[in-house]
Amino acid sequence: MKHSIPETPLNSAALFLCCLAYLLLPCLAAWLLFGQALPFFLKGSQFLVFYFVHMLVGYSTLQVLKQRSLPVQMLCNWLLALTWLLAVTRITQGAIHHKPVGFLVSLLLLHSLLLVIIGSSRRTT
Repeated sequence: MKHSIPETPLNSAALFLCCLAYLLLPCLAAWLLFGQALPFFLKGSQFLVFYFVHMLVGYSTLQVLKQRSLPVQMLCNWLLALTWLLAVTRITQGAIHHKPVGFLVSLLLLHSLLLVIIGSSRRTT
């Protein structure tokens, strides 16, 4: 027999800190690795490293929240919105400069699908 674990609400300060980490930690990694913190000035392969770190931070944050029985639906929605904002602006930048963006588009779709799946899953015991 499955029982739902009661979830405590995620307050706005925790949500803000999670989103801040989701945005700033990949920038810090890019600055340490490439000497450039802003993702819009990174070359294509450098941006893909930035994006993988971006995804890793997001999934790690969601995993920690799930282990603490905190709701992840709202955070998944925020992370999905931030991911789309970042990726669509970078795809637009690449398209304007006639650069290949297919790999980034496929990563964006995969990342979005995973966030939707994680956000919609319910934790049961």
